[in-house]
Amino acid sequence: MTVLLSVICLAAGAALCIVEMFVPGFGLPGIGGGLLLVLGTGLLYKAAGAAALIVLILLVAALIAVLMWVLRYASSGMLAQSPLFLREKESIPQKASGGLAGREGEALTVLRPSGTAVFGNMKVDVTADAEYIPAGARVRVVSDRGRFVTVTQIKEEEKHDD
Repeated sequence: MTVLLSVICLAAGAALCIVEMFVPGFGLPGIGGGLLLVLGTGLLYKAAGAAALIVLILLVAALIAVLMWVLRYASSGMLAQSPLFLREKESIPQKASGGLAGREGEALTVLRPSGTAVFGNMKVDVTADAEYIPAGARVRVVSDRGRFVTVTQIKEEEKHDD
């Protein structure tokens, strides 16, 4: 009787954990599934041979479930659209071919020492030249070596001279 109860707990726990993978939400199926798995394992503590057999059966069942899921998406040609893969691509801002050396812009994020700055309509990953630069501060590019752009903060007295 104990073995049957533990098998039911383990099967229900595994099913709830699988539901948690596919249903967005608070996590109640996952928590409940985890508790049922622990309870089922505890009930099988005295019957170690039966516990090993059931764990093996559950692992095989989980493997079969994952393979069926992958085959379902692969057979329809929709594996790339499955929930496992991101659908949106991150766009990497491109720099103008003339380089950025000497250009002035604004720090979008805090530069301590790295962050993002905008020059015209281009967002660029930059590194501050040995100083902390707050977001919104005016910056000037002192070095542009491809992906490594170094900036310095434009001080108030420099703004009046330009």
